[in-house]
Amino acid sequence: MYKLVSSILMLFLLQCCSTLTVKDEFEKKSDSQMYVDANKYLQEGQYHTASDFFEILNNKYPFVKNSERNRALGIYSYYMDRNYSQAYAESDYFLQLYPRSKNADWVMFMQAYSSYKEYRNWVQEKIGSDRARNDLSKLENAYQKAQMLIDLYPKSKYVPAAALLQQKVNSIKARENIDVASFYFDKGAYIAAINRSEVVLSEYSSSCLLPDSLDLLQKSYAKLGLESWAKDIAKLKKINGFK
Repeated sequence: MYKLVSSILMLFLLQCCSTLTVKDEFEKKSDSQMYVDANKYLQEGQYHTASDFFEILNNKYPFVKNSERNRALGIYSYYMDRNYSQAYAESDYFLQLYPRSKNADWVMFMQAYSSYKEYRNWVQEKIGSDRARNDLSKLENAYQKAQMLIDLYPKSKYVPAAALLQQKVNSIKARENIDVASFYFDKGAYIAAINRSEVVLSEYSSSCLLPDSLDLLQKSYAKLGLESWAKDIAKLKKINGFK
């Protein structure tokens, strides 16, 4: 057992030393040589190493001829490495440095999507964690950044993707409200359930969850003895083809 642990430790130390050596050698290179190496890792799908190397490149040579390209690739490397917070921060810095860049619309979209990804990361999806613990401010920020892209670059090829992102955000927010409304209904808090259901009706009427909100409204009105209101909701459901 001792020999096994020692072997694993030795292997780990060798790997660390090897990484340090590669980075040390990398830092001695020119900006063009650094770009070739960093981009090679990016093309090979070694995103963590690529993001590390682009970070070193951008810190050491912040204002060389191709610094704009290097920073854009750094953003992409962070995103592909699932380091969404850093991708967002780098996007923000890029837009400060190059507000008139021809790639500004792409960077703005990356910023919006990185914020969306921060709302619920891949670990949370994997383990199926409680969605109530998600950071809703990230979701709202993603929507706002997407809207900024649409407003500033209405002819951008990323506008349809930004609009789709907004639809995703609205669907999630609608689901959040339906879940809360259902919780209140189950607890007998029917007025609170009505209030939450009405949020979906007024703010997310295009959501696929519209039938759910109407159903909760109908049941809540019935529980409160408001039969005529419940019947009105039933008629509205029938008109719209909902069961």
